[in-house]
Amino acid sequence: MRFYYLIFIFLFQIKTIIFSQPDSRFRAFDWTLIKDSGAINSITEGYSNIYIGTSLGGVKRFNKYSYSFNPPITTAQGLKENNINAVHFDKQKGILWIASKNFLHYSYSREGNWYVIKLSDLNVFYNDKIEKIGSTNGYIWLAARSSYFKLDNTSGTFIGVFPVPDELNISWSSGRYIEDTKSSSILMNYSLMDGYVYNGGELIDNLGKRVQIQSLFYGEHENIYFGTDDGTFFNATKTMQMFSSFKPDIENTDISSIYIDDDEIWVGSLDYINSKGISNLNVKTGFSRTYNFEQTINMTPTPIYSIFKYKNEVWFGGEDILLFHDVDKDYWRTFSEESIGYVEKISDLYADSNYVWISSGSGLSCLDRLKKEKINFGVEDLFSQVNINDMENVDDKLWVGTNGGLYVISLSDPSIFNANDFGRKNFNERIEDVSVLKYFEGKIYIVCQIGICVYDYNEETWDLLCPSGIYNHEYISSLAINKKYIFLGTNSGLLRLEKRTGISRKYDYEFLKRINDLAISDNLLYIGTSDGLVKFKWRRDV
Repeated sequence: MRFYYLIFIFLFQIKTIIFSQPDSRFRAFDWTLIKDSGAINSITEGYSNIYIGTSLGGVKRFNKYSYSFNPPITTAQGLKENNINAVHFDKQKGILWIASKNFLHYSYSREGNWYVIKLSDLNVFYNDKIEKIGSTNGYIWLAARSSYFKLDNTSGTFIGVFPVPDELNISWSSGRYIEDTKSSSILMNYSLMDGYVYNGGELIDNLGKRVQIQSLFYGEHENIYFGTDDGTFFNATKTMQMFSSFKPDIENTDISSIYIDDDEIWVGSLDYINSKGISNLNVKTGFSRTYNFEQTINMTPTPIYSIFKYKNEVWFGGEDILLFHDVDKDYWRTFSEESIGYVEKISDLYADSNYVWISSGSGLSCLDRLKKEKINFGVEDLFSQVNINDMENVDDKLWVGTNGGLYVISLSDPSIFNANDFGRKNFNERIEDVSVLKYFEGKIYIVCQIGICVYDYNEETWDLLCPSGIYNHEYISSLAINKKYIFLGTNSGLLRLEKRTGISRKYDYEFLKRINDLAISDNLLYIGTSDGLVKFKWRRDV
């Protein structure tokens, strides 16, 4: 009988580990999902990391020694969900336990290779949730709202349900914050940085907004950690008696546009309410800054569909408005219809020493860059009420992609050409329904109704690089290129094409969701998705 029981446990664990890994070809953090944390629900302490369970962003990892955030643990590492209710590190076994809305996860490596147990298999009611997790020498305890679940601490085998634990000295991670004499005394007597003020059971931020304390944890060496409902993480020591505040990653939930400038990434979101603002992320240091719509003067809330940086100026295309940021002077400005004329959704932007070009659902507009005023360049009327999807500048010529075709505007004089009339075409079909344009090393790549076309500037020839049937005629929202590959973003995942052979590879992992934008920098591909910013170390898969 015991033999059959062990066989069942073995098969159960094999099944769960298979379904909890996105792809065994990759290492744990070859794919990283970066997004807003939401509320901080649970905190536990590991050997070198503080593990922070969040309501939106999976488990954030705060390094105890460098005081910085390591890549988070999310669905990209094999978790079934990113809404984490409880997290616990069992120091005796070295196992990390994570409870989400519907699943219990545990891992010996604490990074990948997740074993997953459905909470329903543990008789946890559908409308109940695990509020905190604890451990003893031999068992793991899950505290729900009205009962306690006892599991084996190495296999996750279910032992039983108890109204109160039948063990003493359980080491608990933090759960929902309940004010007591100890915590209120600490918060009353310790200093809070960055303008926060303790107000008896809650905080007041620098804007006067109430912030609720969600979870508080007492760590080793008299360290104290707590998190709030707006995703702010605080850390203090008894020696310093001062709480420093940290914001994990970026404060965006969905990513609609990305712009890479050297070591920095500018990130804009479609959902400007939950995403709070525009983020700037340093890819080397991991430091991020969010320009919050609510806190920043002259910054009007809007979805961000396009970003372009010229010298110290960053332009952001929104819904009917254009945002401008001077990096050196650190100030913002909003341009509305009075300044730039009527524009719909701004699909793309291009700026140079003289002009700022704006493409939108209502046509093409031009601004004097220095005066920040709308001007008439001379070709705008030809695009009146024409839906422009993308633009690309090559050698002082602006390529403009529309549903009706592809056009080229000379920026040295107000003249316009139909790109179908350029050079020699090695295919018969006309180029229409252009969705994406991208220039790379003497060639411009065009995604249109027949597939991906390439115009070679040196040879002055057109070739059909990839028929649309290769990607099942899906709508291509974005494209990134390097010397060897073309990456395509679709509503169902990421597609990689090898230029020389045409061999394709589809990445249709659940965490990728809908892809809105792509940007490549050396060995990293940044993917703007409907569920956050994904960083992919693409060289691992060549």
